[in-house]
Amino acid sequence: MMFKAYIASNNALISRMLNAACASNHLTSFFYSEHTDLMSDLQQSQPDVLFLDTVSIDVDLYSFIRQLRDDETFSSLYVVLVSRKKISSGIIHESGADASLCVPFSKTQFNAVTRNILKEIRQVLIATPSVKEISVLYKELVTVGYEVYIVQNVEEMLELTRRIIPDLILCNEILEDLTAVDVCKQLQEQPAIKTIPLMVLAKDCKAEVIEAYLDAGARNVLFLPLNMNKAMSKISVVAPPPQKGRRLRALVIDDSSMVRNLICTMFKHLGYLVVTAVNGKEGLTAALKFKPDIITCDYDMPVMSGWEFCVAASRDDSINYIPIIMVTARGANVDKQKGKVLGIAGYLTKPFNEADLTKSIAGAVAAAKLRMEREALSKYISTDTLKNVSDVIDGVKEKTPEDKFITIFFSDIRSFTPKCERLGAAEIVSLLNSYFTKMIKVLQKNNAIIDKLIGDAIVARFDSGFPEKDALDAARAALQMLAALDEFNKDSLEPIEIRIGINSGNVILGNIGSDGYRLDYTMIGDNVNIAQRLESQAPVQGCLLASSTYSLIKNLVDVGGICEFALKGKKEKVEAYSLLGLKGQN
Repeated sequence: MMFKAYIASNNALISRMLNAACASNHLTSFFYSEHTDLMSDLQQSQPDVLFLDTVSIDVDLYSFIRQLRDDETFSSLYVVLVSRKKISSGIIHESGADASLCVPFSKTQFNAVTRNILKEIRQVLIATPSVKEISVLYKELVTVGYEVYIVQNVEEMLELTRRIIPDLILCNEILEDLTAVDVCKQLQEQPAIKTIPLMVLAKDCKAEVIEAYLDAGARNVLFLPLNMNKAMSKISVVAPPPQKGRRLRALVIDDSSMVRNLICTMFKHLGYLVVTAVNGKEGLTAALKFKPDIITCDYDMPVMSGWEFCVAASRDDSINYIPIIMVTARGANVDKQKGKVLGIAGYLTKPFNEADLTKSIAGAVAAAKLRMEREALSKYISTDTLKNVSDVIDGVKEKTPEDKFITIFFSDIRSFTPKCERLGAAEIVSLLNSYFTKMIKVLQKNNAIIDKLIGDAIVARFDSGFPEKDALDAARAALQMLAALDEFNKDSLEPIEIRIGINSGNVILGNIGSDGYRLDYTMIGDNVNIAQRLESQAPVQGCLLASSTYSLIKNLVDVGGICEFALKGKKEKVEAYSLLGLKGQN
């Protein structure tokens, strides 16, 4: 993918320097001409990065960048201020820019500024006297997608950082005759690299030692021998691995331009596309349109406060799943408790630094990812199986097998195999998915637990603990499914007919399977088999109720005459009734 850079400068020397640097980094350059309108030119060229000369271009810096930020066309535009003097981070954040570049600049400095634009591989520098000790970590980092450099002393480290500016330094607690504290102090004396986050690889876990590392500027400590999951989790917070799939999106809502721009810059460093709003009302509009992956929101704002925004967002199903970090000067416990009421994912108290913000973002995103993984899993395993797994993870004792009286529900599509012979694979999958979606909504509306899907069959159970209620819920679900199927067939590419069988009785509920492979929390027993056999004997577009189910709700349902069925595996015939409707309903 070719990225585009726009060089806004009337200084020929600066333009040539930037163009040469862009060319060496595979950036296509566009140039400003004093005879053109800068904003119009940017809209036409749609660059990924804007190099804005703060001296030779005659624009009001703050208002121009604000105009860019207000235009959705430039939501992902990376703005770099170019100057002959170093620009403070305060001015960068206050103006709304993302970075600065001081002329003249080295290749290393240019690469450090453009890495986030080019989405280059994250670079990790490991300083350790024992390569063997970190060999597993090295392999894991490379596998995930990091570019890893290993040095064995401070001299090698400083020499390497003249050529590259890594995203993270991992430093052993002892490096030749220097401690990690000494190394931190030396790095602080190097302007080009003092902002690089550093983590210490330590065997010594005494509280006072760890405190000394943190006081010296270390971002975190990884204890040796490494717990790889914990180590990679800490590393990914500071230097996120290369992104796969679409870029994540963030919405920043704050009436303070400086705070807003600071948070925007942080998100961009993490690879996010960013949209901003100056109050809750604007933020709500942006959230509904932009559908971000995460939101940061100030508490005290005009027009609509952060609290009012969170209330509105929590009531809208299209955005209430998005994690929100509240950014505020209100640090009291009661404010945090109020936030929990609305499900706020994080609480960041002003003043805060970049490390605090990064930690809050990581925590909120991790929680949201866990929730999304749970939601994704729920599509593949039954609800109570998922709850059982969560209970085991949380330390709750695993469910013991139980003998329980429930109502069992089977439905199956009639003559589905011939349909498969007529339709292509994509058409079959589309037909089944549409059918399952409609039918499962009906079942869940009537309190069913979807036990499993077997081919074109749906297996469900009703086990609230109240036998009459379960039987009635199952009967109602069957009738509603048949009615819903009539509507479904009006627009379906292939009409579907089903049979339904319902039985009530004792079953065994428990984790069935292999501890070493897979367990499924499901039901087994003779009454399950009876429900399945009744389904196979049911009339097309009809439902058979076992006498055990009918006896529970006989005053609530209308049925046909009693029938006896000789079912496979049963010596005695099974009595059942054809379900016609619910009493009192046409």
